[in-house]
Amino acid sequence: MATDDVQTIVGWFRDNPKFDPGLACLLSGIVAVDKDPQSGGGLSITTLDEASGYSLVEIVTAITGESVIKGKALRGPHLLYKCDLNEDFFGNLKAQKIPSIDIKHKVHIVIAPTKHFSGVNYGFEPGMAL
Repeated sequence: MATDDVQTIVGWFRDNPKFDPGLACLLSGIVAVDKDPQSGGGLSITTLDEASGYSLVEIVTAITGESVIKGKALRGPHLLYKCDLNEDFFGNLKAQKIPSIDIKHKVHIVIAPTKHFSGVNYGFEPGMAL
């Protein structure tokens, strides 16, 4: 189910308190860069910026659920950018030597306050939420 009608959304959550919100990236004019911190995602973001030629402006940093890697709890960000609805983002980033990030543009993403399977809620980076 998807809508931008506020009253409909309020009704869904009132009637179904266990529902979790999501964001339709393409329809919202948003691209999400899912950065994998345990695999060098920070370096990949720089490479993506240099290789893409896109004119992206970061608008929100969402923090995903928690994963435990080698005994260390990590939370990765979704960097949300406003983009042109006609952008055609390249898909296979590993082939372009840009590992550890995924571009999410023609999909829905889970957003705060959704509870991750780890039990930790998605959230927003302080100062980086709308």
